[in-house]
Amino acid sequence: SVELYRDTQTISNLASLADSNIGFTPWKPPVAGSYNFTFYTDLINDLAPHNDTLQLTLEVSNIIDDFEAGIGKWEFEKGWGLSLRGQSNNGIFSMRSIPRPYSNNMDFPVTFIPALDLSGFRTEDSVTLNLWTKNRLEEGKDFLYVEASADGNNWSQLGAFTGRQVDWIQTFHSLGSFSGPGNDNVRIRFRLVTDSSGID
Repeated sequence: SVELYRDTQTISNLASLADSNIGFTPWKPPVAGSYNFTFYTDLINDLAPHNDTLQLTLEVSNIIDDFEAGIGKWEFEKGWGLSLRGQSNNGIFSMRSIPRPYSNNMDFPVTFIPALDLSGFRTEDSVTLNLWTKNRLEEGKDFLYVEASADGNNWSQLGAFTGRQVDWIQTFHSLGSFSGPGNDNVRIRFRLVTDSSGID
């Protein structure tokens, strides 16, 4: 294994049977995977050295949501819901527009509730939002937009879908402009927008 992180904190005085909170320097795993952590103490006049070490494994995933646990991480008023069983690229469920078929004159956003802290990344780090999607929309008139915001108020388009896509495809949307210092509250949303001329 390769050591990726090390930090040392000192407590000047701690009475017997007392406790103290210790904060370590924040660290972000470079990629998804399993990381093994070892915490140990180095005490003066240690009478019980056998309990000085704690080890744990942390699983880090780059999956925001696969909808297998429902859509509780998403905020919306109407127009969205969980798919029927088996309607997903991988697993059982996905998120879909409701009703089906969809309606005219829709403008329904669905927003991922937890904010993303991208302040530790650089613009050139190629941070991307990866999606699996398929759609059935009126070509050139009805759209599904992928959007991001640094403050939850002003939104920028990352991508758009229209027309028919019957098979699941993976798409990649750059978050480079939302990376770097000050981008600690980045929000992600999808927005279904339809016109009044009909549906597919």
